[in-house]
Amino acid sequence: MANSWKSSLIVPVETAVEASPADVFTWIVEHPLRVTDVSVVISTLTAIDMTDAVASVDAVIDGAARAEQTTLTITDAVAVGTELSAAETDTSWEPFELDEGDTLYFEHKTAGVDAGTEAGEYYFILYYEIIPDGVV
Repeated sequence: MANSWKSSLIVPVETAVEASPADVFTWIVEHPLRVTDVSVVISTLTAIDMTDAVASVDAVIDGAARAEQTTLTITDAVAVGTELSAAETDTSWEPFELDEGDTLYFEHKTAGVDAGTEAGEYYFILYYEIIPDGVV
């Protein structure tokens, strides 16, 4: 998009892969933007050999019902520092636009399960372009 400013947001919450499903962060958009990618970064080596953990990002756009924008699957033995990107791993990924007042939900959707003791943590990163005033 011409005349846009690229930026990113590191969601300031680390989530354990074995945690119960829940929203981990909610962001109400204050300026129009285009979401270009979403990822999770592994901050502690994962141990979940029976059930993969799933993270997702949902949005409420223009007052419509909450809708899932992407899911990211976290598997067993993912190394620290690995970034799992929607643009690279979600075959249905499409960038989307948000306007002032729209809401993003960063969700831990499915708890990971291990035959022994579950382990692993991750956090979200949102990549976006700010849409300048007068362009929308």
